Amino acid sequence: MSTITGFMGKGDISLFWLFNQACNCRPMNALMKSITHLGSLSFAVALPLSLILFGSAELKPLGFNIALVLSASQAIVHILKRIVQRPRPFTALNWAKAINHPRDFSFPSGHTAAAFALALVIAKSIPQLALPGLILACLVAVSRVYLGVHYPSDCLVGFLITRFTILLLLGF
Repeated sequence: MSTITGFMGKGDISLFWLFNQACNCRPMNALMKSITHLGSLSFAVALPLSLILFGSAELKPLGFNIALVLSASQAIVHILKRIVQRPRPFTALNWAKAINHPRDFSFPSGHTAAAFALALVIAKSIPQLALPGLILACLVAVSRVYLGVHYPSDCLVGFLITRFTILLLLGF
């Protein structure tokens, strides 16, 4: 088991280095800071709330489904953060570049979970938005690594939490 976790740790750090160091450049900083907000709690809550309060009769159920998946997946994310207590990369790796410095723990990524909650539920209801939504959700995950606040595995687990939450709650 330690061989597996050692390999995953090395792979995680190698991928982190690729996005955080090798691809890091000034023009990308502003773009990644903007993209990361698509997974923020304020955006993720505003979208379903807007659909519930102001959406047409066809869109209200979509708002409720997003809110359900978002609430459940974020509860799991925050419970795991407190259990695992993985330090953020910018605190664990002295060479990591970080644009901001969140004070909570790294594992798993709440922004990634939120972005995929929006993207996957919307994709099921409005197939024409599936590809752009999934691309944006993936970019949110990449932005979290690029900005130095998550390891790639944090983002992968954030996605998986949301995927399994959708499967359990909505059946797809």
